Amino acid sequence: MIQYGGGWGSSYGASDAGGVYTSADIQFETTSDGVEFGGEANRSIRIRNLTTGSALTFEPDSDETYSVTEWEIDPETEAVPPSSIGVNVRGSDDRVSLLGTWAGDTDLFRAQTFGMYVVDLLEDGTRIGGTAGKPVGTRYHWGAKQTPDAMYITRQPSVHPDWHAALIVGQSPYEPQAQLMAEQRVEDDVFRVDLTDLDLEPGQYGWSLLVASERPVIRHRTIELSPLNTSLIVQ
Repeated sequence: MIQYGGGWGSSYGASDAGGVYTSADIQFETTSDGVEFGGEANRSIRIRNLTTGSALTFEPDSDETYSVTEWEIDPETEAVPPSSIGVNVRGSDDRVSLLGTWAGDTDLFRAQTFGMYVVDLLEDGTRIGGTAGKPVGTRYHWGAKQTPDAMYITRQPSVHPDWHAALIVGQSPYEPQAQLMAEQRVEDDVFRVDLTDLDLEPGQYGWSLLVASERPVIRHRTIELSPLNTSLIVQ
């Protein structure tokens, strides 16, 4: 009835201690034309962190019942339950923001940088559908440094050593100007990207680092690290 998918997004902001905090959105969609949600549907969304065994449930406060095709839950930079979630409604191009209340472990997204999350659809408190487990990154604290030959980006310890990371150069990961795989240096807590193979004109370029549980990295990314104001400099 529901599965991960429907889009991608993330929140990021500066840390008082320096660097950037990034949290990935949790986005999922129906496997049918739509699911009634809100109003008198008596349905709620439960998120379970399989890594810690904790759970959090969202009850919508809407008086109106919507035929929902996609949900978006944004833990925001602080990795806390948002006051509302976004839904896409069948037959409409506009995203609706649904206010609601949360019950359960409100520190669900703060327990570790990467958790394995399952989303359940409940009706009258009973599970009627759910997603498979998926690793999602929240409150990832990081920074970046460039030398003439390489880019170094913070690697959090909860990144699995078998995961993959790629530096995407350009404004969109779907139409990159260049893409380079990153090396995990576990002992140094960094990703290292060799820049010597870049074939680009001199200048400043936008970039992001995609961390993924498997390849291809764009499809399976667990988090996208985009700098606030640091460009890639090609000389």
